[in-house]
Amino acid sequence: MRYRKLGDSELEVLRTWGLPHVEKDLPRVTRSDVVAARRVVRAEVTVATAVHECLVDVAQRLRDDRRTRQGVSTRCLVQAIPALQTMAVLRGRDYVSSEDVGMGNLVLFGDPSSNAIYKRIADRLPIRWRADGVTVGNEKFDANHAPVFIFPNPLNPKRYVVINSGFTFHDQSNNDMQSPKLPDWAIVDMTKPGNNYTYLPLFVESQGFFDESWKLKGPAK
Repeated sequence: MRYRKLGDSELEVLRTWGLPHVEKDLPRVTRSDVVAARRVVRAEVTVATAVHECLVDVAQRLRDDRRTRQGVSTRCLVQAIPALQTMAVLRGRDYVSSEDVGMGNLVLFGDPSSNAIYKRIADRLPIRWRADGVTVGNEKFDANHAPVFIFPNPLNPKRYVVINSGFTFHDQSNNDMQSPKLPDWAIVDMTKPGNNYTYLPLFVESQGFFDESWKLKGPAK
């Protein structure tokens, strides 16, 4: 899946790639400066027990969900703390709040009947998933199917919501294999083994992209 759309910034990178780089008048920051700043943030930004409990609860729910092949690691939770502390500093606070926790992209597992947040935003997403199946534009799939897609979060359009997916590669034997294996959206048949995807254990019934305005472009079978 693409976590960014092609836009002006990426076009600028392509246009200027390989051209001589002009240094701007910016202060030099050393690794020692970064380490020192990190220590200050760690010592001065408070993280309440409730925030720790929230992270652990999210991790446990992911691990317990039967559709999750590999749950969140403890290392992942540990790395989330300095990220949240940094967000707090950028907002001029010396404590982590729910605002900082909510600044990330949402990864939702389940369907609207089992996931409260998914239920809240379901009618504002372009792919509809109900008890009798999935609807994508003019395509309809029965209840054996599930959607996998990314879309701007209706509750926070500056962030994304990802439905029933993480990384879309399965093989981690080398870096070449660790690349996206799905486009913006896909519909998978949960009753069948993988099809034509050596490194993706899913049966992809249909798939495609959104356009630059996040409108459905139609299936790319």
